[in-house]
Amino acid sequence: MRVAIPHSLGKDEVRRRMQEKAGKASAKPSDLLGSLASVDMTWRDDDHLAMDVSAMGFTVPCAVTLEEAELVIDV
Repeated sequence: MRVAIPHSLGKDEVRRRMQEKAGKASAKPSDLLGSLASVDMTWRDDDHLAMDVSAMGFTVPCAVTLEEAELVIDV
């Protein structure tokens, strides 16, 4: 599934916000999701974030791509 979220913030601001939030989610996943799920995040480069969301024995790979006018999430 592909979800595109339009933005008008500029790539640098969206990247800054993504890095800030990704850092918080990676630092304390139990505070965010309890014991229900975990999220592993890896920055591939400045514009690509890979995530593995695991819950109930399943892992769902996700990819986030920062583009000029939208944030694209592939699940």
